[in-house]
Amino acid sequence: MKLFDVIAGEKELDRHFVTCRNNKYMVEVLEEWADDGLIYRDGSNQFVKEFQTAFDSALWKLYCSQVLKKLGCKMDLIHEAPLLMECAAANTAAEHNALSGLNQDVDEMVYEQVISLSNAFYSKHRKYSDSYSKKEWATNKPYIIAIAPLERPSFMVTGNEAIRALLFGRRALRDMGEEELLKGIFKNENTPPMGLFKTKEYENISGVLFSNIAVDGKVEALGSCPRSTFCQIRYNSKFDRPIVRYDSRMKFREFDESCEIIKACVEEDEEKWVYKKYIFERPLLRWETNYKEDLCDGLSLYVNPYAKNRISDEMLDNFFDNGTNIIGYDVQKEESITRVHDLFLIQRDVITLVPSRERINFAQIFMK
Repeated sequence: MKLFDVIAGEKELDRHFVTCRNNKYMVEVLEEWADDGLIYRDGSNQFVKEFQTAFDSALWKLYCSQVLKKLGCKMDLIHEAPLLMECAAANTAAEHNALSGLNQDVDEMVYEQVISLSNAFYSKHRKYSDSYSKKEWATNKPYIIAIAPLERPSFMVTGNEAIRALLFGRRALRDMGEEELLKGIFKNENTPPMGLFKTKEYENISGVLFSNIAVDGKVEALGSCPRSTFCQIRYNSKFDRPIVRYDSRMKFREFDESCEIIKACVEEDEEKWVYKKYIFERPLLRWETNYKEDLCDGLSLYVNPYAKNRISDEMLDNFFDNGTNIIGYDVQKEESITRVHDLFLIQRDVITLVPSRERINFAQIFMK
């Protein structure tokens, strides 16, 4: 049984699965990812059906399995594995919230994402208490929760603000590239507690693996579709603001390359274009690039300073050497401890054209 051998009813199919199966380049990547141990883990086709009916959450599991493979972990020998990992998908309670995301204030989107991330975190914490903690072979191993926010489209906009707020009680100062302690920006009485990794209450959780850009856009970035253009926001250690890049695999200019909106709004100097909180690279759009992302680009591991079973330095180095950022926390100084890769991916949007004469001004994507 293959991932794209449809076993669910047509009305049950996830719309994102339907879009994906019509893109042969994405299908090639995902069929290469498909792991028989994951697909047949319960002796049935349960995962295949999940992939077809709950595409994003199943894709997150498939992605995490590839990350573990890259780290050299033997997933089929769980009793001998160096760590335990549980995947969780964080979704909004109502579909209309996800679909209206782009019309929301960013703080409002972060607030909603904190709630969905906390629900996923608590459910996997309970699973450890109810299950793994009672198994002798599991009690001394690091336990990592892999969480992906899947509220489309807002999860691409909020970056890592919500997970930092939830785990460390800190928020980003978006225009300055710094952080501050969280001081009541969420006033709703139903807001869950912030700073879960600043207390010993969750010492069973060794860390949280997080990415907001590891779903279908990641698959497209690892594929080879010649009609795709990738709009990226990346961390920039040389300047005080993230950098924006546009890379297109296209061999002809079908976009509106004049980008008049950007030209009217940026301040030009010798090295960069500046617009509000971003720096735009020049040339603004690079054509005919063989754009590829690393599997772990945009992935971060948040480490619990109070963990009972700590992730070994060797394993942390393994994560980092394979492209994952490591984010810890100094309890005494109340500040983050970070090991980050220069130009790591913060946000990414993908435009894939079908044959058309219509010209598209894609420069508006980040101009809100």
